[in-house]
Amino acid sequence: MTGNATLPSGTIDVGDTITKCSGVIIIESNLSLDLSKSVWYFSNKDNFSFNSGPCDDFGDTHDQSKLGIKEAIWKDNHTLNIKAYVSVNCILEIIGGDYEIIDDNLVLKYKTYNPDQGMIAFCNCVHQLNYNFTNLRMEDYQFAIIRI
Repeated sequence: MTGNATLPSGTIDVGDTITKCSGVIIIESNLSLDLSKSVWYFSNKDNFSFNSGPCDDFGDTHDQSKLGIKEAIWKDNHTLNIKAYVSVNCILEIIGGDYEIIDDNLVLKYKTYNPDQGMIAFCNCVHQLNYNFTNLRMEDYQFAIIRI
C-alpha cells in the first residue's frame, strides 16, 4: 500500500512503500526517524495503540516502587489510558506493545529488540510505556505487565 502518514518524527510521502506485517508497519523511505524520542507501534487491533518514551537516564532503575503500572484512567465508559514504567538494559530498544484480556485480567505486553546481537550493557534505563484503548468495555480489571 502507498499513501501519506504522519509520524511523531516526520512525514511519509506518497510513493513511499508502507508494508503491514503482523501488526507492525514497515516503512521503506528516505525518512530518518529519531528513535531516541519515542517509538510508536501500530497494532492490528483497531481499539489499541501503544508508544514508549526514550531511555530516562535519570530514572531509578532499581526502585520497584517507581516501576510498573502507575496510572490507569477511564476517559469515558469505553476509553482507557494506561501509563507504566519499566526498566530494561540500556542496549535494548522497545519495539512494540500488545495486550491480552484473560477473564478480568488485562495483561499489558511490551517487546524489546537487541540491535547489538545479544550483547548487554552494564546499565539499565527506565522507559515510559503508554497503552491506549478505545471501545473497551469498562470493568474492574486486574493489571499485569510483561516483557515478551
